[in-house]
Parts: sequence; C-alpha cells; structure tokens
Amino acid sequence: MYTDDTSHGTVFDDRQMPTATSNYWIAWGASLLVGGLIIQTLHDVANHQRLHAWYATLAALTTIRLIIGIHIKRHPKEPHAPLWLRLYAIFVILVGITWGMTSPLFFVDGRPEYNLFLLIVGMGIVSVSVALHSAWLYAAFTQPVILPFIYMLATHGGPLEKVVALLAIIYDAVLLVTAFNFNRIDNALRRAKFEAESANQAKSEFLANISHEIRTPLNAIIGTGYLLQKTHLSALQKVYLQTLNASSRALLGLVNNILDLSKIEAGKLEHHATNFDLSSVLREIRAIFAVEARQKGLTLEVRDELGEYAHLHGDQQVVCQILNNLVGNATKFTDDGGIEIHAIAKPRNDGKIDIRIHVHDSGEGIPEDQQQQIFASFAQADTSTTRLHGGAGLGLTISRHLAESIGGSLALDSTPGHGSTFTFSATFDPATETVTNPADELDTLPGRSLQGIHVMLIEDDPINQQIAVGLLHETGARVTVASDGASALELLREERPDAVLLDIQMPDMDGYATTTEIRKLPGCKDLPVIAMTAHAFSDARAKAIAADMNDFLTKPVDPAALVRVIYRWAGSKRKPRPMAPTPLTPVPDTGDKRRQADVPADSIQETRQSLQAVTDSLGEAVSRELFTNTADSLPRKMDQLAEAIAAESWEEAARLAHQLKGMMFIFGNSRIRELLEQIKAIPCETLDSHQITTELRQEIDRSLELIHEKCG
Repeated sequence: MYTDDTSHGTVFDDRQMPTATSNYWIAWGASLLVGGLIIQTLHDVANHQRLHAWYATLAALTTIRLIIGIHIKRHPKEPHAPLWLRLYAIFVILVGITWGMTSPLFFVDGRPEYNLFLLIVGMGIVSVSVALHSAWLYAAFTQPVILPFIYMLATHGGPLEKVVALLAIIYDAVLLVTAFNFNRIDNALRRAKFEAESANQAKSEFLANISHEIRTPLNAIIGTGYLLQKTHLSALQKVYLQTLNASSRALLGLVNNILDLSKIEAGKLEHHATNFDLSSVLREIRAIFAVEARQKGLTLEVRDELGEYAHLHGDQQVVCQILNNLVGNATKFTDDGGIEIHAIAKPRNDGKIDIRIHVHDSGEGIPEDQQQQIFASFAQADTSTTRLHGGAGLGLTISRHLAESIGGSLALDSTPGHGSTFTFSATFDPATETVTNPADELDTLPGRSLQGIHVMLIEDDPINQQIAVGLLHETGARVTVASDGASALELLREERPDAVLLDIQMPDMDGYATTTEIRKLPGCKDLPVIAMTAHAFSDARAKAIAADMNDFLTKPVDPAALVRVIYRWAGSKRKPRPMAPTPLTPVPDTGDKRRQADVPADSIQETRQSLQAVTDSLGEAVSRELFTNTADSLPRKMDQLAEAIAAESWEEAARLAHQLKGMMFIFGNSRIRELLEQIKAIPCETLDSHQITTELRQEIDRSLELIHEKCG
C-alpha cells in the first residue's frame, strides 16, 4: 500500500525501483557498448591486462543486473520481490563503482585528451541516469562514477583539467538537485494518483453498495406491482398502480444511469461480445415503447433494411442500451406525430459490417447552439423541459460514451420545429454461427410460457422469495424453494430441476460458492444456473460467468427478461400449456429440515388471519408452497439457533436470529419477533437464554401446527 511520504526515499525504495528495472535492457546494452569504446580508445595507452579485466568485471556485473531485472519483471508480485529489488539496487551500485574505477586505473599523466574523454564518459553516464532511478539510488550509483574522475583531475591534472574538475563539481551538484526534485515530484504524483484511485474505488464501492440497497426493495416494489396488476382492480386502483409502476421504473432508470456514468468515468466499462440478431433487437425496442407511444397518440415505426446482415457479433447489451436511451428520449420529448427507427447495413471489403441506425422524431427540435450541450452530463436542451418531462440528463452522455467504447459514434441532426435525428453508427463482425431467438417463439410473455419447467429458486430474502415465486407461477413454472446454498445442495441430491435461479448475495455460502458445489454433484455439470443480484457493475456479471454460471439477471428482475432467460436455457423442457393452471400439491411434513420461507402473527387468531392474508395476496397454489417450504425449513433453523446458544456462540446466534426474524412475516407473530430480538441482545445478565429458547420453540411449533392445518 502507498504510504503518505514526501521524503526523498531510500536507496532501496520499493515504490520506485520498478522505474529502474524498466530500462534494464538499455542499461545493459549501453554499458557493454560504452565499455567497448573505452577499450578501443585506451588500447594504445593503458595496460591491456588491466583494461580487459575491468571490462570483464563490468560485463559480469551488468549481466547479473540484467538477469535480476528480468526476474523482477516476470515476477513482480512474488513474496520475495522486495529482496530481489534490493539485490538489483546493490548491483546497480557495484556497476557504478566499476565505472568510477576507470579514472584511477586508466588516468594518463600528460595526456589531458584521454582524461577528458573519460570524464565525458562519466558525465554522460551521470546525465542519462538522472531519470532512471530513485533519488538516493541515483546518488549511490553516480557519485562512485563521477567523484573519482573529479579527484584525479583536480589532484593529478594540469590547470585546464582542474578547471574542468570544478565545472564537473558544479554540474554534478546541479544533477543531484535535479534528481531529488524529480523524486519529490514523482512522490507527489504517485501520492495524488493513489489518492485519486482510492477515492474512485471508494466511490465505486459506495455506488455498488447503494445500488444493491436500492435495487433490493425496488425488486419487491416492481415485482409486487406486476403481480398486483394480475388481480381484479377498480379503475382508481389501476391508476394508482400505473403511477406506482411508472415511478419505480423511473427510479430504476436513474439508478442505472448513475451507475453507468460511474463505470464510464472509472474506466471499468467492460464489453461482452456475443452473436445476436439486430432485427430482433429492433423489434424488442419497439415492443418496449409501443404502449407509451400509443398512450401519447404517437406512431412508432421500424424500417429494417438490414437484410442478410442482421446477424452480428458484438456487444448486444451496449446496442440495446443506446437504442433504449435514444427511443426513450424520442418518446419522452415528442408530443405529436411519431418516431421512426431506420436501420441500414453496409458490408465492407474486410468482411465487417457497417451499421447505421437513425432514430427520428417529430418533436420540437434542438437549436444548433444547444446541440453539443445535450451530450454533457446532467444536461438537457432546456431546463424547463427538465421539469416538464423529468429525467437527470444522463441518457445521451452515456449513449455517446457507449458508442465510442465500441468504436462507433453518435451524431445529431436537428432543426427547431422539424424534429431531431440521432444516428448511431458502429462496425461489427458477422455472427460466427446462426443466431436463434427462442424467445420469439413465445406466443405470450410472460403468459404461461414456462409451463412444465421445473425451476429451483435459491433466495434467502423472504420477500424476494415471495416475489420470485409469484412471477414464476404466473408463467406456469413449477418452483422449488431453498433458502440457502446448503439447503439447495440437499434438495439437488434428491431431485433435479430444469434450471436453478439463485441470488448471489447469501449468508454462509454465496451464489458463487453454491454454484461451485452444484457443479460437483452427479449430473449437475450442465444444469443451467442463472444468477440474480442487485449488484449492477459489470465485474459482478463477469464473476458470475467465471464461476460457471450460465446467465445473469440484475434486480429488479424484469418478468419478460426472466422468462426469456429461463426459456433460453430450459425451453426444451416446456410442456404444452393446459387450459387452466395445475394446482400445486403441498409437500407433506416428513420431518426433513431443509427449506425456508416467510412472515407475521401473534396470537393463534392473528396467525390464522396472517396466513389467510398471504393466501389472498399470492393465491392458493403459491401460498401453499410458501407455507410448505416454511414448515420444512423452520425446525432446522431453530435447531441451529439452539445449538449456537448452547455453545455460547453469540455472534452466530445473532445471525441466525436475524434470519429467523425475516422468515416470520407470514406468521405475524410479534412474540416470536420479541424473543428473537432478545436473543440478538444476549449475552446479558438479565436474560435467561434457556427460557427464551424454550418459549421461542413453543411459539414456532404452534405456528407450524397452524400451517399444517392450513395446508390440510
């Protein structure tokens, strides 16, 4: 880690040694070349044996320095790297001493031309070294080189040589001051770079964490809204629900934009090239905005002139995001007329395909003096329209950055009163294989398009369990729920679903570790595993794929996207859709302690009311499976909690109590919640852990009896 140090460093400054080693080949070659020049020049006046011994020593030392430098370059992070750096510094100093020996060894009395030649060589070595090493290492290398020259000239030379020695002293002093100034500036730059990177890393981590915290409740809000719109609502309730859905999705869009801008600024934008069908992308974009356009009385047309060049290889996600932003803006800022998406493909001689997509709207247009401003962050053409239409002014900024990140461009042509045309241009490779779009075969999305597909949901959050189960049952899927990785592995040893949908952030065993263990189970090597997470940074996606997961969904999970992803990986298991959904058969209580689920109750009557409320909200089939999973999981969790308390493992007990509290919402049992809060407060002299545990088990047993009664 960088330390906040403004000193000039030491001879063995680990932070600056890599600068020295980066030029080791140049230093080695130059040393041998200049040494050979000295031998050639002094051949007639110096002792040959001494001359060749000196050169052999120089060659040996510089070669050893080269070998050490190569090792450092190839293994910069090994545990012994600091020792190698120090060893390199020692040989740098030894080479400097060897150069300095040329003056006392080869000084020629009465021949100033040879002596001045040696001085010029020494001064040249000193000069070129000023930017190669840390300040103290520079001094340790150069002073053994130059001081013997100065001493010999001052003590054995004539008047001219004495004057030159004085000038050499001044020159050497100037270079020393320069080296230490370079070192001070380098330290300041390194510190500034470290602080900037640290601040940027802190910002990225903060945004990732706040994104996770925002997306988790948003997932519940959007998912609940989707399920609620499937129920019978009054006209006024539908209006309220539309407002709720629009507001939650607007908030999600803002969160996404801020995260995207942060990734772009941090240089962490990653691309994932896949084969995709651009014509299908255009159809999906039109489907996304068709309802909004229709509500505003606008036409939304697609002119697809891609022909045989629609199948491409590139980052489909970037293309979708750019088109989403462009068509979204066009829909937002157009009040009359319509929007046209016009796509053109042009093959190139090198086999690549040039793509141009024009998004034209009949809106009010943008004045020329504001056309560049709209590509700036948090900017729109008119602040009054910001208040009228909403938005943070990030979409176009992000779109331009995204386009440029894949070697494309985003241009604007607009005339006030005649609308605007945004043109996205990019070059792609043709698809490497035939692109299939199984989701296009679905007659309804989500509908009952996953009928007969068995999905295992691994999710520790009870509310997200409830939402995901509801979404999946809406599509006709059969769902098995596991509350953590260990439970899922137990279930997978006995039954084999068609796909696994799991949350990445889970206690004890996260999604990555769970996937690793799933792959070790017999017959699970090719089982589709689909990750869900509220973390939206691209490294989460890359980490999921690296962990041998098949696909990735970001919370809040869009129902249509959920269906498409599951259908993509498990669509072959789909069964014909029956006339009516098949009711779920409750899983009998076998005493197996494996699963988990959800929520609240206090007295017996309140528990019954709560269970009925959950049934009314989710429907008979979904709630029955939820209750069954809860009945399966609670005893095991209770046993684990009792064991932790008996072992006085209070941290583990508090963690398990927190998990159980999240499961209690289907019971509505305030006494259970109070007892769990007391357990989280243990150790405390005024609390009797045994009594609390006994009462908690009794309350849970009574609640479980009501569940079994409810499920028949």
